[in-house]
Amino acid sequence: MKNLLILVLLGLTTLLISTSCNKDDDDDTIITVESRDKFIGAYDVKDTTYNPNPGYHYSSYVMTIAKDPSDTAKIIITNLNNYGVETLAKVTNNIFMITKQKIGTYYDVSGSGDINGNILKFDLILDDDHEPKQLYGSGVKK
Repeated sequence: MKNLLILVLLGLTTLLISTSCNKDDDDDTIITVESRDKFIGAYDVKDTTYNPNPGYHYSSYVMTIAKDPSDTAKIIITNLNNYGVETLAKVTNNIFMITKQKIGTYYDVSGSGDINGNILKFDLILDDDHEPKQLYGSGVKK
């Protein structure tokens, strides 16, 4: 009888130790936030294009930014400089980089921008193969 009691106590102790050491089956879902998520949305943009001849040109328009479905590090900027076309940019933290690419019929665009809260700022070069123009501006997320 004494041996049976010892076996039962030993079995219970083993059971308690083994169940307390097992990993819980709680939902361990990892939620990731991509760097580009903070850029996604529509912006009321005011920009300035500087061309030595004829000078400054100011414009206001709505620009949208969406995720590039083919690359988790890129965004698609639509209507940059009010051209109505898409421009690709690579995102690292709070900065986006546009490598030289064609927008519209005449211009290549390149440059960078950043976001701070809901304010997007950018400084770009528009090049029509004759005279590069500086484009800088900012947008407030709607």
